[in-house]
Amino acid sequence: MLVFSVFCSLVLSVETALASDSLQVSSDSDNIAIAPFVTLLKQNDAVTDPASAQGALNRGLIAQSGFTDLVKTTKSNETQWLAFRVSFEDDALRHRSWVLSTQDVMHLTRIILHVPVVVEGQADYRALEDTLHGPVASTQGTTMSNFLIPEDIDTGRPLWLEVSGKLPLGATLLWQSAHASAQQTSVRVALISLLVGSVLGLIGYNLVLYFFLRDKAYLLYVAYATGMVLWLSQVLGYMLFLNKPFGLAYYSLVTPNLSAGLANMAGALFTFVFLRLHLQNQWQGRMVLVVSGSNLLLGVASYGVSDELTFVLLHQLQYVLAGLAALIVVVPTIQLAVKGYRFALPFVLAWGSLGVGIILLSLGFQPRILGVEFPKGMNVLIAMAIEMVLMSYALGLRFQSIRKENHKLDKLSKTDALTGLYNQRYYHDRLNEVVIQPLDDEEVWACAILDVDHFKAFNDQHGHLTGDRVLAQLGRIIQHNIRDRDRDQGFRIGGEEFSLLLKVRSLEEATGIVERVCAHFSRVEVHNEQGQPLRCSLSAGITLLKSADEKDTLIHRADQALYRAKSQGRDRVVVDAELV
Repeated sequence: MLVFSVFCSLVLSVETALASDSLQVSSDSDNIAIAPFVTLLKQNDAVTDPASAQGALNRGLIAQSGFTDLVKTTKSNETQWLAFRVSFEDDALRHRSWVLSTQDVMHLTRIILHVPVVVEGQADYRALEDTLHGPVASTQGTTMSNFLIPEDIDTGRPLWLEVSGKLPLGATLLWQSAHASAQQTSVRVALISLLVGSVLGLIGYNLVLYFFLRDKAYLLYVAYATGMVLWLSQVLGYMLFLNKPFGLAYYSLVTPNLSAGLANMAGALFTFVFLRLHLQNQWQGRMVLVVSGSNLLLGVASYGVSDELTFVLLHQLQYVLAGLAALIVVVPTIQLAVKGYRFALPFVLAWGSLGVGIILLSLGFQPRILGVEFPKGMNVLIAMAIEMVLMSYALGLRFQSIRKENHKLDKLSKTDALTGLYNQRYYHDRLNEVVIQPLDDEEVWACAILDVDHFKAFNDQHGHLTGDRVLAQLGRIIQHNIRDRDRDQGFRIGGEEFSLLLKVRSLEEATGIVERVCAHFSRVEVHNEQGQPLRCSLSAGITLLKSADEKDTLIHRADQALYRAKSQGRDRVVVDAELV
């Protein structure tokens, strides 16, 4: 009898304690944080339903009561049970539309709300799934895991939250009026849709640029950004919001660990190509690929893990590996920034913004925008939008930089370093292009070959350095005399041999240009090592392109004209004999 009395007293004390901490709903209640009113039971294998949970509560198996801001559970393989009571100021309030909003629960944490009701005079509990996972779609369209409270709720008994899944619960639970919930939902949906639309738009923009520019860095970035969107939508349950059947089917096939590994690997490949680590820093490139490959292997390994705690630990280890890969690429990026590569700074800022978003997500920070709390995943979504703008800008700068480098290399491959004129290789390429062009009735191609008179003897007498100054001066003179003629080009085709390729209206016009070059050159003085002024002269031969010409025949006729200029005493311009 004494034992029974003690037991009843204990039950009454627990019930009284729970009742005294009940949530009071009044007429002006729109948003009430229920965390201070929640009781968390100790882990107990025997608790399988609200009745057994009530029994455990009556026996005093309480691990924690009175949360401050967030309702938290621990990483555990066991289902955990939380209880709270609700009382209404008057009975009319009970029949209003109410919503229990978890505010932010990743879809891998499953919650079932057991609401006490009276069915045909019998006390019972009605199990409710949230509006994202449950079979009944929300009439409000929500991005949160909300529960629609039935009007026939029995306030005499506690509500129970059954929490299970692969991730622990850490959420701001709110008791909201349907009106307040709908208003907050409108703000969330509008802003999230804007950000997701911006991210998807930037993905499409970079994909279009890939097809135009054929730079595989754009394609790899599209793959990485798409992987990040899939990871974020999976971890936060956005696919359930967009299309519940597809979302549930997708989540049953792809684990967040795998999507995280795929996104990280795509990001590593993009970074490898973007920074050209195979050329700039090979060992860092290998390290990035090895670390990201390990991340992907952990994602694949998650399919063989049934233990929920191990699953969570694998996911956290992936975060560590992703952070390590990011740290590895910081060094080569800073080196590129020091070297003056403009794309390096926005590249670092882009990864930095994404890193801040992921850190805030891991810390459980819930952003509050326009007076509305958003899911923790909003940190990453905002960071992704910023990151994609910065990275798109960095990709544009990188493409410009590579194009300038390629143009510079192309110019160097065609240019003679001493004179600044085009070199012999490009001379033959250009002639091959010219001879296949159809002849113009108004203009014709003229080919002139020029040779510095007695240049070998000049070099032997005054030295090669003085000779180089002569050749460099001739290069400047040729450029000066044809610089306003876009189609005219000058070439150094041998040691002291040069050529001009001119588009002219007549032989007389071509002869005038060549004679002007020769005259200018003969007046210019070049000083030797002793400071003595020296002058040189040019011999030149000219011919015009004929319809039956090939490259070699055109060069041969110009060369024959040059030979005749030398045989006639040098320092003169001679026209192809066939044109006289």
